[in-house]
Amino acid sequence: LIDRLVQMGYSIGADLHGAPYDWRLSPDGLRNKLTKVRGRPYFDALRGLIEDTVTRNDRRAVLVTHSMGGPVALSFLRGQ
Repeated sequence: LIDRLVQMGYSIGADLHGAPYDWRLSPDGLRNKLTKVRGRPYFDALRGLIEDTVTRNDRRAVLVTHSMGGPVALSFLRGQ
């Protein structure tokens, strides 16, 4: 999928990002789980990543999920 998105013109680190999470935690657990990358709770760091990307690229964000990432993304979006 990443290779295809790059072929379509997306650039890793500019407008294409991964947001891995601890799959062992429920969405509620992730809400308060501190991340190693930004030192903030996961959902706060995810919001920052999305907002920074939208601002930098002046385009809407598209979230693509897989497996349990769907319920995690839904919980994140419902909390906004």
